[in-house]
Amino acid sequence: MFFINNNTGFISGKCTAGADYEGIVARTTNGGINWNTSFASGTRELYGIQLINDSIGFAVGYYITYSNSARVIVKTTDRGISWSPSISYWNNSDEFFDVHFPSIQTGYVVGLNFFNVKTTNNGDTWSIRSPIVAQLNTVYFINNTTGFVGGYIGNNTGEIFKTTNGGESWNNPFIIDSSSINRIKFVNPNIGYAVTYYKNGLGSILKTTNAGINWIIQKVTSGFLEDVYFINELTGYACSGHGEIWKTTDGGGSIGIRKIETDIPSSFSLYQNYPNPFNPETDIKFEIPKSVYVKLNIYDINGRTLECLVNEEMNPGIYKVNWNASNQPSGVYFYRIETGDFKDTKRMILIK
Repeated sequence: MFFINNNTGFISGKCTAGADYEGIVARTTNGGINWNTSFASGTRELYGIQLINDSIGFAVGYYITYSNSARVIVKTTDRGISWSPSISYWNNSDEFFDVHFPSIQTGYVVGLNFFNVKTTNNGDTWSIRSPIVAQLNTVYFINNTTGFVGGYIGNNTGEIFKTTNGGESWNNPFIIDSSSINRIKFVNPNIGYAVTYYKNGLGSILKTTNAGINWIIQKVTSGFLEDVYFINELTGYACSGHGEIWKTTDGGGSIGIRKIETDIPSSFSLYQNYPNPFNPETDIKFEIPKSVYVKLNIYDINGRTLECLVNEEMNPGIYKVNWNASNQPSGVYFYRIETGDFKDTKRMILIK
């Protein structure tokens, strides 16, 4: 599903008629009250869709006949009324799963068997980029150069890869055990969400607050999750393969923060993390005696900000927040708390 604005949106999928299938796009111009359908000839099923502007858009999937099959990209230039092939090639039984255009000229598509392709001329031509050893289910770019893909590499392991050079190379995959990454979406350059098939039919919602360096599980759901979308930094939705829709109005809640005591402390305090040294997780405890805006950041030895663990208004109490450094090398790190009345910094050691 993709919406241009509050009124105009699109859904891609497949239509069945007897034993035949055909890729279909449903379009609404009145906020989903009514839907008009169109078919993409030469396709069997469409999985991902995006409209770049009011007129131009792309959908991806695959087609199959008795003699061959292929991945397929289709394009519309008339607001989704009609769709025609932008490209269909690389013959085999695989599919394209997702499409994302960070700008009108530059777009990316991913799919089975490690495929990721790119266009820089609004879909007139597409080129194969660096292979990634994963089934790729999702792609999302913050801008023309920085983006993410997610998928499944086998052995009950999901991975999220990041590029900073427009897909020429993909570095430092973040590994998610017992998961398959199904969709990634970013609210801004730092805050992003991913939804997964977690394990045993469950799903999970992951969040990053540091541009994909770390991803933390926010919620485990009763059904595996297919998609996620945020209207703004606070309000978002996730949908499951079991027909459930999950909603948040607070950005999914703070990552890893828990109130451990109900007593109101008499002063601000920041405690030494425990355990220390640690590998790869540690807890940081702090106390606040009044309602105040709290920021708690992690820094490397050079003073570079790695992650923001807390960045919100908080009520009086004693709290503990977890930091997972599985994506960081061994070394010395610092954590610093800042409020309107209190600042403190402490040192910790990661040993792997």
